[in-house]
Amino acid sequence: MPGTWSKLVTVVTGQTITASLWNNEFDNVITNSTPDGLDDASANTTAMQTTTDPYPASVESLATSLTGELQRLRYLVKQITAQTNWYVDPTQDLTTLLPKAGGTMSGNIAMGTNKLTGLGAGSANGDSVRYEQCPAIYSGWASYTPTVTGAGTISGVSMWWRQVGDTVEIEDVKTGVFSVRVCSAPTGTEATPFSATVS
Repeated sequence: MPGTWSKLVTVVTGQTITASLWNNEFDNVITNSTPDGLDDASANTTAMQTTTDPYPASVESLATSLTGELQRLRYLVKQITAQTNWYVDPTQDLTTLLPKAGGTMSGNIAMGTNKLTGLGAGSANGDSVRYEQCPAIYSGWASYTPTVTGAGTISGVSMWWRQVGDTVEIEDVKTGVFSVRVCSAPTGTEATPFSATVS
């Protein structure tokens, strides 16, 4: 790779080149040489920020210079970190990310009102269950919206689960306050605290 450096000794015609002279000059080149290719690739901010997609339109884009190769590597770093520029630290520590293939969570997941979709049906203890599995798991249960004849839907209640055959008793404790009791598969005559029909 071409580069620039300052010579230690200028050799003249007829001068004997000793091993010491040769070794010192070689060390000087290695230590103090500034490769032109690297300087050209980051000569200024614009050059430093330049990236090249190595696989545009699913076709390899071959580099013809060291600068071109660096631009392709920068592009990959930028894609991985999801930052505006390849040299900016990622906001997320990549070593803490969960692989798509799966792994063990080390903390809670806050869904932020979003749903888990495409969930496999639960089949063992500890498994999550799908919405449509709930009635099947709790055999004989059904969902319904309770209403009181003459009063309509109970305030603050959108849906209850109950087993088929259960009865619901509602007691008028005081104005606007009700006591609710579910009787599972009742037998005999149930007391009716007040005249109201539950549907």
